[in-house]
Amino acid sequence: MNKLTAAKQALLLLKKSKGTIEDTDIDLTIETYKLTDEQISDFIVWINQNDLTIELVDESIPETIDNAYYVDISKYPLLTREQEVALAEKIKNGDKIARETLIKSNLRLVVAIARKYQGSQLTINDLIQEGNIGLLKAVNRFDANKGVRFANYAQYWIRQAISRAITQNHVIYLPANLGETLQKLKRVQKKLEQELEEKPTSEMIAKEMEISVEEVEELLNYSFDAISMDKPLDDDGEISLYDIIADETDFMEEIDTKILQDYLRESLQQIPERDAQIIRMRFGLDDNVSLTLQQIAEHFSLTKEGVRQIINSNLLKLKNSQNLSDFMEKRYDK
Repeated sequence: MNKLTAAKQALLLLKKSKGTIEDTDIDLTIETYKLTDEQISDFIVWINQNDLTIELVDESIPETIDNAYYVDISKYPLLTREQEVALAEKIKNGDKIARETLIKSNLRLVVAIARKYQGSQLTINDLIQEGNIGLLKAVNRFDANKGVRFANYAQYWIRQAISRAITQNHVIYLPANLGETLQKLKRVQKKLEQELEEKPTSEMIAKEMEISVEEVEELLNYSFDAISMDKPLDDDGEISLYDIIADETDFMEEIDTKILQDYLRESLQQIPERDAQIIRMRFGLDDNVSLTLQQIAEHFSLTKEGVRQIINSNLLKLKNSQNLSDFMEKRYDK
């Protein structure tokens, strides 16, 4: 039995025992069986085809969302099933306008899902930005011929992107379940503070969460540090991630920025491990610490020019891989 079949059977058993399926059930099943992105896509389609979907997301936007952004995304109408199919077909043929239309017509969906994660260490605007990354991944993988509405298909990818951002925003990469616990802790803190009109004690939080005081205090000791896209990558501190991935500041380009980093990580599996490690070290893809060409050269007993050539040649190979065609013009090589 392959992992996808096992995941399907597990979810059916869960549905039978609980009577309902929630977002967390789907996410936990995917994590437990370690499904690949392709298997996840098939799994989501199967869930929708078998009427295992949960309630529809309320796409109304509250006034607390930045007004300029709300005005911007509200002008794009929701799509009919027929419009989605037509756009998806055009996207397959490389139509960038159709892709942009599908994205912009679903930005409200991202906001609606992001609101559910308020109370985490990320602001609502950060949550929306991360959710937009998941939306782009959904657009890239959506197959309208499977008979599934795009919003139903995209929900998982949006949740995944937001959850990973919350989890990985910690200086140490946390397991997904610990990330969810930290989210819950923030929500409980906020709730108790509103009710008590003062900062809740560890004992109060522990009682509300039904865990030990020691566990609460350990969770509270975690410190979060957001990753800046302005972080310098070159030896002189003049080149940032923004410079590397895109020069434009267009609305859609800003949304594209982080997903290109994700696809870079995935694409590194196509090249030799040492070369992939060199690129990860140069761009700080593993620990958010980018090393200079000289530091990498010393680590691998290579010359600085040798490291530069390895990075150049491999990025040329990756440049033609899926979703990386718009990747950098080599401005990191100082």
